[in-house]
Amino acid sequence: IFWLLSFISQLLLGSLSYAAPKIVTVGYTTNPGFIEQKADGTYDGYGVVYLQEMSKYTGWRYRYVKGSMPELLAALKDGRIDLFCNLTYTPERAQIYDYALYPLKAEASLLYLKHSPSQKVQPLQSINGLTIGVTEGTFQQGALKEFMQKQGFKYKEVVFKDNETLFQALDEGRIEAAAASSTYHTDAYKMASVFAVNPVFIATVKDRPDNLLDQVNEALGQIMYKSPELNAKLRQKYYSRDAATFQPLFTKEELAFISSCPELRV
Repeated sequence: IFWLLSFISQLLLGSLSYAAPKIVTVGYTTNPGFIEQKADGTYDGYGVVYLQEMSKYTGWRYRYVKGSMPELLAALKDGRIDLFCNLTYTPERAQIYDYALYPLKAEASLLYLKHSPSQKVQPLQSINGLTIGVTEGTFQQGALKEFMQKQGFKYKEVVFKDNETLFQALDEGRIEAAAASSTYHTDAYKMASVFAVNPVFIATVKDRPDNLLDQVNEALGQIMYKSPELNAKLRQKYYSRDAATFQPLFTKEELAFISSCPELRV
C-alpha cells in the first residue's frame, strides 16, 4: 500500500510539474517600442507582443532582465538568461549563439542627428569628420565602421554603455551624431543615413541541452502561417510615427526643388 501511494504521489507531482508554465528569462536593452517597462511594472512593445503570441503555442511565461548589450550577451552565453529577442546575425556571434529560423523583423542601422528646423545638411557627405556616438557591443558599432571605410570617411567614435546615455550625449551636444538601431523608437531626431539593413532574430546560447530553440521555431512557424499580418500590425502600432525613419534630412537644393514642384491631387 505504501508503495502504491508513493507511486501515485510521484505521478501527481510529475503532472503538476508538467502543467506548470515554464518561466523563460528574456534579456532586453533600452529600446522604446520594442521592449520597455511601463510605469505600472508591466511590459509593452513589439517584442513583448510577439513573445505573448508565442506563448499561445509554448505555454511560457516571461521574466524580463534589462542590461547593456555586453552584459546580456554574456548572460545569454552563461545561461543566466534564456533568450535575447533582437540579435543581428554576425559570423562571430554564430559561433556562440543559435538563431531562430525566422526573423522577428527587419532592422535598419541609422545615423541620427539632433533635430533643428533650420538644419540644412548634406545627408551623406556631411557625416565625414563627425564625432559619432555608438552603443558598446551592438551590431551598429561594427557596421558603422565598415560603412565609413567604404565611403572613405573618417569619424571620431565615442562609445556609450546604452542608448539612454547615447542619446543624452546627443541632446547635450557632446556628440554630433548617434548610430543606433531602428528598433529604438524615437521622433526627436533626424535621420542622416541608413548604413545597414538586416533581419533580427530570437537567439539562445549555442547547443542548449533542452529543446528551447526548437520550441521557438515551432511557435514562430505557427505565427507566420496563422497570423501572417502580425508583423505589419506591430510595425504600424509601435513604429508608424517614427520621425527618424519617415522624415529624412534634405539638402537646401532638394528642399527648394520640392517647394517648386506643383501639388498633385490623387
